[in-house]
Amino acid sequence: MSPPSAALRGTLFIFGAGFIGEHVAKQAARCGYSVLGTTRRRSRVAELTQLGVVQDPLLFRGDEPLPEDVVRSQLSTVTHVLSTVPPNLGDDPVLVHHARTLESCMPSLRWVGHISTAAVYGTASEIDAKTVPRPSAVGERLRMNIEREWAALSLPDRTAPVRIFRPTSVYGPWRGPQQLLREGRAVAIEKADFVASRVHVDD
Repeated sequence: MSPPSAALRGTLFIFGAGFIGEHVAKQAARCGYSVLGTTRRRSRVAELTQLGVVQDPLLFRGDEPLPEDVVRSQLSTVTHVLSTVPPNLGDDPVLVHHARTLESCMPSLRWVGHISTAAVYGTASEIDAKTVPRPSAVGERLRMNIEREWAALSLPDRTAPVRIFRPTSVYGPWRGPQQLLREGRAVAIEKADFVASRVHVDD
């Protein structure tokens, strides 16, 4: 069975088409979405172009916004947005440069997702849907504050509330403890009651 047409499913824009973003792009394309996205590296633009999943990849390093003509021509018809971009110097680059874009320049927007981190749960070793975030370290509190900024966006009326994802360390092909062992960069952690949790990129 062929996937539904992109016109029916919509257009997904991924801020940060890296390890996680590329995987989401492939899955979305298989489901019939048109996929647009950004990367921080010019060499990565060529990789994504060759891959053929992300259409016309854009450079977004986080130090300046995407060009206005790009926002007008490409983002105006976007229906879904996912950001995998981590904080930079204490701020979320996507919100710094494109909060207004999300709120006012994307009339077709229906869904927004932000990938955060399970680190916002602080020292909790067992986490489920009822666990309350209790960030303690500076970086953990920063990610919690950024989550709140995403949730506070004044999105178009038809857009669902922002979805916040809090994955643990993500591994997959050529990424994870096994790869660190291959490269001789593995480090043993000796700490009482230490618990490590990881999730495969497919999940």
